[in-house]
Amino acid sequence: MNYLSAVLVAALVFLSQAGYGEKGSRPGLNVSGIPDELKKGADAVLRYSETTQEILSGKKVVFHEHYAVTVLNKRGERFAYFIELYDKSSRIPHISGSVYDASGNRIEKNISVYVNDYSAVTSGTLYQDDRVKFYKPDVKTYPYTVVYEFDKVYDGMVSYPEWYPQKDYRLGVERATLKIIAEAANRPRYKCRNTAGPRVEEEGGKAIFTWEVSGLIPLKEEPFSGPVTDRVPVVYLAPGPFTYAKTKGDLSTWAGLGRWISGLNKGRQDLPPETVETIRDLVSGLATKREKTKAVYQYMQKHTRYVSVQLGIGGFQPYPASFVDEKGYGDCKALSNYTLALLKAAGVEACYTLVRAGADAAAILRDFPSNQFNHVILCVPDRQDSIWLECTSQEQPFDFLGSFTDDREALLVTGDSGVLVHTPEYSMDQNVLLRRAEVTLDDAGDATAEIFTRYGGLQIENVQDALLLKGEDLKKFYYEELGISDLVIDKIRLEEIADGDLPEIHENLEVGLKKYMSKGGKRVFLPLNLTNRSTKIPKQLDERKSEMVLNYSYMDVDTIVYYLPESLEVEYKPAGVHLETDFGTYQSQVLVDGKQITYIRKITMKKGRYPSEMFEEFALLRKKIVKADKCKVLLKPTQLASNSSPGSQL
Repeated sequence: MNYLSAVLVAALVFLSQAGYGEKGSRPGLNVSGIPDELKKGADAVLRYSETTQEILSGKKVVFHEHYAVTVLNKRGERFAYFIELYDKSSRIPHISGSVYDASGNRIEKNISVYVNDYSAVTSGTLYQDDRVKFYKPDVKTYPYTVVYEFDKVYDGMVSYPEWYPQKDYRLGVERATLKIIAEAANRPRYKCRNTAGPRVEEEGGKAIFTWEVSGLIPLKEEPFSGPVTDRVPVVYLAPGPFTYAKTKGDLSTWAGLGRWISGLNKGRQDLPPETVETIRDLVSGLATKREKTKAVYQYMQKHTRYVSVQLGIGGFQPYPASFVDEKGYGDCKALSNYTLALLKAAGVEACYTLVRAGADAAAILRDFPSNQFNHVILCVPDRQDSIWLECTSQEQPFDFLGSFTDDREALLVTGDSGVLVHTPEYSMDQNVLLRRAEVTLDDAGDATAEIFTRYGGLQIENVQDALLLKGEDLKKFYYEELGISDLVIDKIRLEEIADGDLPEIHENLEVGLKKYMSKGGKRVFLPLNLTNRSTKIPKQLDERKSEMVLNYSYMDVDTIVYYLPESLEVEYKPAGVHLETDFGTYQSQVLVDGKQITYIRKITMKKGRYPSEMFEEFALLRKKIVKADKCKVLLKPTQLASNSSPGSQL
């Protein structure tokens, strides 16, 4: 029996087991047939999923997918959407499907006539040939089941989509299979996580790789966990040799990917002679590589803007530097390539660098060379320390990547090859928030405060957007950021400091605080933590399953000085708090000197991946910090104030 015959027989068996009735009923989709353990804690259940990928040659790839999802409640609707992207190098020749009620009776058939076809151009994109097929069932009674079947044909692929049927939290999976069919020369490479390797069969000169999973119980999303792919069965797939848009490459090694990218970029760094002359004049009086690189980077920022351009091979190949020079715009590839060309004109060597961007992006699989990247930056090798350039932002500080691309593997395209390198990691001592405030209190309990804060390293991202705001928009930002009730902001002054090794933002605020102190009988309560109170405690879990992930290290130090009015004096001050754990530390102390109260708070946190059993310790630390941040000083009237008329006193 050949493979096609086997598929037809399997399909007939499946249809008979599913139990089609005369009126389109499918008892096999009755919700009562779902095991209880797959419904508990679920918003939806994947009843079955059958995915086939046939690699017909080094160029053409055909996908076939047939699956059914039962939606249990409104939150599960997202699992019932049909969303499939395509472009000029791919097409979706067939889509079909039906919708069934809880008993497996069909309530909607031939949904293909309701599938919408939209442009998938994103914000900030000038040219893009991506489109999307989209369908959303119009069903308001739960539960219901939707069945989809579709084909997708690719005219060449640089990367194959990973397979993980349990796409998100709160999704149960009854069963799912993946079949890869390929001739010997086109066998895919694969890497399995949280699942066994495939069953491999040979038939008609082709290899058939099959993966199966079943009975996957819904996962509960846990605080400070990594991506869902850390916990579910995943099969990562990639070609070795491939053909795409009339180009050939081999992804079997990182050097092979770098070689292909280098070939795409070849001959695209030419600049008009007048621009070359401008750059040479710009750097003529500068002595060091760092000075020259900074001058060129700032020139690029002033003369370009980011616009996404994604057409065919343009998803991988940058527009020529001369195009960007003329038009003044480009995507991450084009702007990085343009900056590389400008640096070349300045006599500075730079490397085009692929990276997976995103503050919460999953780590690159180092031992599985493949196209795992979605962004391009530049690296300028230097004797003491490499210089890193994010070329898509007009505001990004020089030699600073930020949380978008810091501390991760990246592919340095070097000549006719590629090598993995690690982008800079910013330490606790660099990611700082250092604040000093002076608060003057009056008899009525109101206060005025001058607050100075220095943000360093990744912590500049807390207020980086504010640099672009003015007037009422800037005040609105700070009202939301500070979250202090009865606050009146009088003055805001922001300054970006770029003279040191890392950028800083200096912030000066002058504010008024209405009724900052509160009264209880004859006593007055003064909250000490003015601007940096922790309020969130991670939810306690019966049994945590996943590792705990803290994404970056940081240090906050707040020093708040309060000046009391003559009518009040300190009756009680809270004791200092000192907490020390594997995750970090917390310290606070209160100093009293006559009418002056000084509150000092310091917190440090360490990035890292921690075993699940340490979560309770972390949650307890956060609970103690929240409690400590609520500390107050108890004040009482002075003897002089007690013997005088109360007047306007608190």
